[in-house]
Amino acid sequence: MRVTARILRWSAAGVLLLVAVLGAVFAAGYAAQDQSVLFPTVAAAAWVVAAGALGWLALRGTDLAVPTLLAVTVAVAVVAVLDARFDLFARDTRGPVMTVAVLALLVPLALLGLRRATEAGLMLLLVGAVQLLSSGLLQSVADGEPQWGRLLAGSSGVVVVPALLGAALLLVAGRVDHDHVSFRSTPHGVRTAS
Repeated sequence: MRVTARILRWSAAGVLLLVAVLGAVFAAGYAAQDQSVLFPTVAAAAWVVAAGALGWLALRGTDLAVPTLLAVTVAVAVVAVLDARFDLFARDTRGPVMTVAVLALLVPLALLGLRRATEAGLMLLLVGAVQLLSSGLLQSVADGEPQWGRLLAGSSGVVVVPALLGAALLLVAGRVDHDHVSFRSTPHGVRTAS
């Protein structure tokens, strides 16, 4: 069973990292065409720093990474809902800022999934579901009435499918590996069965 769980973990990580990097490159190129040089440069640097720092934390300090990434995931989810409802980032002029933020979050969650599949899978499920609902339903409700066809349309839809696929793969890997869920850090890296 451990081989199956390992294959599922690495498959999820591969899909998520590929989508995150390709999506970020596409977004940076798109922003460079439509914006002044300063905004895409700062945005790309912020993306690399955020994804890199959280990814490093996920690989090196897994026990600290779980509560940290949970807090970041919840914060991104809350801001995504607020942005969908109130257009915080001026989607028409700045582009899909929340989609790029979710892409940055995919990197550390993919890396966390290599060691803590269930926790990473649950966080991916949260961010994927919130992105799905906020990009489709909440935006269309703000525009008038719900349009179910917008759920997977646009840049947000491109992020939702891999996030939910990665969540499913990691949750199955955690189940196959008899993983347990613990979102709190423990002293000296000792994991408890609570």
